[in-house]
Order: sequence, then structure tokens, then C-alpha cells
Amino acid sequence: MHHQGDSQQVDLIARARALVPILAGRAAEAERMRRIPEDVERALQDAGMFALTRPRRWGGHQADMRTYMGALVELARGDGAVAWAVSQLNNSQWIVGQLAPELREEVFAGPTSKIASVLYGQTTVERTEGGYILDGRWQFCSGSYQADWVLAGAPIADEGAEPVFGFFVLPAREIEIEDDWQVSGFAATNSNSIVARKLFVPERRFARIDALATNAVSLAEVDTPIQRAALMPFMLVTAGVIAVGMAQAMTDEFLAQLPGRQIPYMDYATRGEAPVTHILLGEAATKIQAARLLFYDAAAAVERAAERDEPMPIPQRLAARAQATYGIRLCYEAVESLLHASGGRVIRLSNPLQRIDRDLRALSSHPVYTLPTAFELYGRAVLGMPPNTPFP
Repeated sequence: MHHQGDSQQVDLIARARALVPILAGRAAEAERMRRIPEDVERALQDAGMFALTRPRRWGGHQADMRTYMGALVELARGDGAVAWAVSQLNNSQWIVGQLAPELREEVFAGPTSKIASVLYGQTTVERTEGGYILDGRWQFCSGSYQADWVLAGAPIADEGAEPVFGFFVLPAREIEIEDDWQVSGFAATNSNSIVARKLFVPERRFARIDALATNAVSLAEVDTPIQRAALMPFMLVTAGVIAVGMAQAMTDEFLAQLPGRQIPYMDYATRGEAPVTHILLGEAATKIQAARLLFYDAAAAVERAAERDEPMPIPQRLAARAQATYGIRLCYEAVESLLHASGGRVIRLSNPLQRIDRDLRALSSHPVYTLPTAFELYGRAVLGMPPNTPFP
């Protein structure tokens, strides 16, 4: 039985799928520019891709987790870097949906306002009349050029009190973007550093994130249960699933380049006749499907927990993190094997296989997707030990 909401959700995935040829066709240019080209950004905007997690009462789609992830997978088939930027801008909107009501009103007042976020930076904060003076620099602010607002994480340390960590909610026009994103992968994410210089921030624009970090926001405070999902599992699972789309794109490109290719110094007429190619493709396809199942299983656990008006148990949170991180590893292994089987042509910078590999390497090197760390955190939970991370 389908409700109207269901068809809207499916439509979002179809809209994302329709953008794949546009994204793929402009991916090399986006990488050279180190940002999303303006007309591509407009196409994403028109398709609703920057409002996937935005609550409906502020003009967004309020997509469920499965639909949101399905849209990101499709975008990643076109360009993984663009999909990452879209995931970060949406996840930042999702965070705003859990902040104080007056902050939500202010940030979502712009009908198409986009929000970037960055948790850790080098900062100094001084209290002053009516607010704070913020001085700081934050690296890796994905979607920096698209953002109308930035959530910049920093601690406030009052004398004699424990530091309080939270987000300063900053209009993008008040900060500087350092054009320092010179990288080998994920170039189009425009994850530049941002700088605040002696910036006055009104008291109302500092948001403590204790409740967000501990998953203690109640159902009554949010528009829909998924808005109160556990922070790290939600963000890691939704953003990480783009690895599946990138690995699918790699497989499609490998198959497109296969006809007529020979294996040098061997008697096979073409590579497609060789058992080694069959084994390679069978293993890669199975790893990508295993990754997909890991991501969607983790998402189902996050959604089930969000519907209960209590924190998601920490072992479940760390299991979701481990599944997402291992899903990325499986996709990375699939992509690497296809790359190595593609011959000397992959060293050409014009070859899409080259870019997809570098983008997926950039994703898998993100500190939240470090596999030994994810396994350590989960292993501690299995033994009943407390998590050794401030954001389990």
C-alpha cells in the first residue's frame, strides 16, 4: 500500500538518477575548478537535492533515510565528489532541525538556505556584552562555496567551569573562505578552510550540542522521528553510502571500456573472454552488493531507534559505524581491483576510472571512516566497555 509520501520519496531518487549524465559529463571540469559548476549547482537545486533532509514546513522534502541514501547513491554514480558535498549540506540541515526552535526559524527563513558544518577548528572565544567574540580557523568545510550559513564547532570555557562544546551558527557572508583545497581526490567538494576574525556572535547563535551528541533530543522537539536519530550513525551511514554509487560507476565505466580490449602477451582475443575478468567482475559485484546491504541494514537500525523516544544504545551506534566503514572498504577493494585490471590507460588523467579511484580513496581516508578505529570502538562495546570517543 503506497501513500502519497512514498511516491514523493521515490520521485526524489528518480530525480537524482536523471542528473547522473549531467554530473558525469561535468565531473572532470568540476575537479579542475575544485567546486561544483554553477549550472550544475542550479540543476541540483531545481531537483531538490539540497533540501532532502530539510523539514517540510520550511519547504524541504523531509526524506526518510532510505530515500535520502538512494538519492545520494544515484548522484555518486555521476560524480562522487558532488554527492559528498550534497550529503554534507543536507546533514548540516538535519543538525539544524535539532537545534533550538528560534535558531531553526532564523536559519530556515531563507527558502533555499544551504548550511555547511565543521566540528573541530583552532579557536579562541571571549564573552562580551550580548554574545561572544569568535576567532578561529576550521579546515575541511565541505560545500563552503554553496553555504549561506556555517555551523562552526568550538568550546566555550568559562573560568572554573567545564568547557561547553557547541556550534556557532554563522552567516556565510561574515566568514572568509581560504582557497586552500588543493587535493588529489574529492576536489569538487570545495572543502576549503573557513576563517572567523574577531567576529561578534550574538548569544542566541551559540548552540550547545550535548543533547544532539547524546541522542537525547525528544520526539516532541522535532518534525519527524528521523530528525532525532543518533548523530554519528546518521551522518556516517548517509554520507558513506556514496561509496556504493561510486563503485557502481567504476563497474559501469570498466564495462564500457572492455569491448575490443586485449590482454597483452596472452592468446585471448579479448579481455572479456578471460576467466580472470569473469572472476574479477563477480567478486567486485558481490562486494558492492554486500556493502549496500551493510549500509541499508545500519540505516534501518538507526531509523528504528529514532522512532523510540530514548537514546539509541551505544553498542548499536558503534555497530552502525563499523558497518558503514566496512561498507566503504568493500567498495574501495572493488574499485581498486577494477582499476588494476584496466591496463596502462588508467594512468591518463582523462580516464574517469582514475578520478573515481582517487575520489573513493579520499572518502576512505576520512578520519571517521578509519576501519581499525571503527572496529576498536565496536569491539569495546562488545566487551561492555565504555566508548573512548566523545561522539559515539
